[in-house]
Amino acid sequence: MAGDIIVGAAKHAHDWVDTWPAVATIAGAFILLLYTIAALRQVSLTAKALREAKKSREETAAAALRSDEATKKSNKIAEDNMKLGRRSWLVLSRLRAPKTLVPDEQWEFTMTVNNCGGIPATNVACRFSLLLVATPRPLPEKQEIKLSAPPIGVAALAPGKAPVTGVGQDLKFTKAILEQIKSGELAMYIYCRFDYRDALLDQLAPDRWSSGCWRFWSDRGSWIIAEKHNDAP
Repeated sequence: MAGDIIVGAAKHAHDWVDTWPAVATIAGAFILLLYTIAALRQVSLTAKALREAKKSREETAAAALRSDEATKKSNKIAEDNMKLGRRSWLVLSRLRAPKTLVPDEQWEFTMTVNNCGGIPATNVACRFSLLLVATPRPLPEKQEIKLSAPPIGVAALAPGKAPVTGVGQDLKFTKAILEQIKSGELAMYIYCRFDYRDALLDQLAPDRWSSGCWRFWSDRGSWIIAEKHNDAP
């Protein structure tokens, strides 16, 4: 009986020895699987971290670029404001003129002139021209426009807005001319030019000028800004 026990134990041990390599293989495969999963997760986390880092760098670069552009814009505004504080700058901003014209009756118009600069404009001379252009011909170029003489006398314009009135013998029409204007056969324009100087600059400084041009809209009986000749360099 003792011999049977010894034989049985030996057989059990032999079976365990035969089974152990298979168990070890399965365990090793399981551990390898766990390691592989952990490694893939780490790779995924690393890739995500790299993407986030790249996105963060791009956002930082974009923010720096926007900040640089904003700084440049702010500096440009400050520079322009400084220049405006050292010069006069006349801008023609509005025209008041009759909407209904009477034959052989003289009329006048008033412009609003805005000195946007920081110092007065002196030696101001305003000239204008009333233009009747046969449609569909275009508005003439500035050098082709004959201006009134003598100029309207405006000695100086301080910073701010001021009205300037234009009147002349040209501002009178016959009934026939008025009919052509109303029918659209003739386009009517008022062109104005201001020549002036900066009050605080010496005589070697260049003269300045501004211009404005308006067209009479016969269908509505109103004046509108013309397609060109509205300049204030």
